[in-house]
Amino acid sequence: MSAQPQLDQIICREIFAEAESLADLRRCFIEGDMASWDDPERSW
Repeated sequence: MSAQPQLDQIICREIFAEAESLADLRRCFIEGDMASWDDPERSW
């Protein structure tokens, strides 16, 4: 697996999912986005 799809999985499944889970425990929500440092056109 190349680095880009692997990075997408880490961001979507781990980072955002963890943030959503923590927000849910506190009965609130998150709104977020991330951009790549080395490729400003790439964001999640």
